[in-house]
Amino acid sequence: MATLSQRYAAALYTLAEEQGLLDEIQEQATAVRNTLNQRDVADVMENPGVPRTEKRAFLQEIFAEHLHQDLFGLLSLMLNKGHEDRIVPAMDAFTAMVYLHQGRTNARLVSASEPDPGQIASLQDLLSRKLGKQVDISLRVDPSLIGGFYIYVDGYLIDRTISKQLHDLRSTIEIVL
Repeated sequence: MATLSQRYAAALYTLAEEQGLLDEIQEQATAVRNTLNQRDVADVMENPGVPRTEKRAFLQEIFAEHLHQDLFGLLSLMLNKGHEDRIVPAMDAFTAMVYLHQGRTNARLVSASEPDPGQIASLQDLLSRKLGKQVDISLRVDPSLIGGFYIYVDGYLIDRTISKQLHDLRSTIEIVL
């Protein structure tokens, strides 16, 4: 059974596909997700103490002039129904539907430090060849990793963090001893 976020995403996908606007609305959905993932914005949108009228005004101020009316209408509907916590998952699900339709996928790269553009391009090329489809990479820097990175793509986790390598080394030493 589809989750609530997936149902919202499917409705948006149907509207966008009928109008031939998948690419445009997908770009806007990504912008919505990225904006709402910012800590200060998420604090406002997910805070039950902030009245819906303020959240609605907040969305209006940020997005109204920049989004297709169907996408903005979906955001407004989700807010009116009290499902503002499902907006980001719905945008992720919508993007996944568009990518599936286009033979693309998204990889989430979490790195301890900012990789240079050449490293990202090489990784993108390698993943595209291995998966047989175009891979877009979204990056998040997490200094708490200390070193290394991990990638999540199409249900696979590739973990090359320092903590994982230390864990593996510890397991190997325990087996030998």
